[in-house]
Amino acid sequence: ALAARIHARLLTALRQAGARAVALDIVFAELSEPAADAALAAAVGPDTVLAADERILDTPQALQL
Repeated sequence: ALAARIHARLLTALRQAGARAVALDIVFAELSEPAADAALAAAVGPDTVLAADERILDTPQALQL
């Protein structure tokens, strides 16, 4: 949850510093909490590019896309 909050603050700080666009290529592998997820979702905007990976990972716990 800490990572999501930090990245939400980072997006805000980058905008305040004059960034016109921000690209994030991050894997949030730890458990999250709704408030941290909501803060990150609120910080992401039309000037934010999020990376995506379409690989399927077959782990003992689950099949992940």
